Amino acid sequence: MDYVPLPSWCKAYSDVKLDKETNEELFCICKKPDNGDLMVGCDGCDDWFHFSCVKIPLQYRELIAAFYCPYCQAGITGKSVEQPWGNHPIPKTMWKRKCRVESCFSPCKESSKYCSEAHGQEYIKNLVNRVQLMQTNGTVLDKEVVLTQLVELSENDREKFKAYGTEGFIYQDVNKELNPELHSSLIENDSQLKDLESQISQIKEKTLPKIEKKIQILDEYIQWFKEVINAISGLGGSEQNQDNGTGASKKKKKSSKTPNTVKRICGYTSDLTNHPTLEEFVAAYNPEEKYNFDICSNQRCQKHHDWAKMFGERYEQEKRSIEAFNERLALLIQMRKNNYIFNITREH
Repeated sequence: MDYVPLPSWCKAYSDVKLDKETNEELFCICKKPDNGDLMVGCDGCDDWFHFSCVKIPLQYRELIAAFYCPYCQAGITGKSVEQPWGNHPIPKTMWKRKCRVESCFSPCKESSKYCSEAHGQEYIKNLVNRVQLMQTNGTVLDKEVVLTQLVELSENDREKFKAYGTEGFIYQDVNKELNPELHSSLIENDSQLKDLESQISQIKEKTLPKIEKKIQILDEYIQWFKEVINAISGLGGSEQNQDNGTGASKKKKKSSKTPNTVKRICGYTSDLTNHPTLEEFVAAYNPEEKYNFDICSNQRCQKHHDWAKMFGERYEQEKRSIEAFNERLALLIQMRKNNYIFNITREH
């Protein structure tokens, strides 16, 4: 396993938990008691760390999705110490997507790039105000003039006009007939534009579907595993009730009300796609075995603690990173195509 080395600013690990003189509980890298400063809890070792000590600005506090201290990332502490996770990477701190308004440090709402509708409107307004429509000779074009010319280019078609700068505009071919010579110089011979379009096509057709498939496979496995738990819990309950006398009768009634007291196995496997059917697993399940069908069957398993959550967070983080990169590519393509459109408006 490739551990992340401790940062140069991080002190060597110490397992001291109490102050010898005051008997106060000690926290963080600094090994000081709670003094009221804001701290963040580590999802690996359950210790607490001052934001300043782990070099995280306070304004980022709402953006933390999962925090792992330097010691856990280095493999010194945490769930991976006693029994490492094979080839799986050490947990790393994960972040929520930040609102696109530069001064805002709140996380985006689900399926949005902003923390609120108000900030969405503010971002677009600021973006428009920053745009400078430049002619090739460096003079600024009058925005009202450009707007009029864009309407003319769209042939007074509302939908065509609304498409400028949108995803459809980004992916569609630029109309060569508007100005063949300019199209040749700015579009056909633009190697950077072609490279950007190639990258965005790769993401759309291969990279993003691949990570979405991973998420789907994980979700399907988790659903299958829930059915396994329910099935073997039923088996466990029947085994507990195999007794005689009034004591057994009471136990049976209690067991029927509390099925969660029966075994709950780990469920980790290195191959989420290759597992037996529910019936096959239940028929062959042996509670004395550590692994059934290469699926970890230990109870209270520390080796693979929260494995499903870790996998899910990792895949979602990958997806967010890919989508963010795709947005940057789309913006660059939009800017280059806008350049062609605005140069045409100058000639009209």
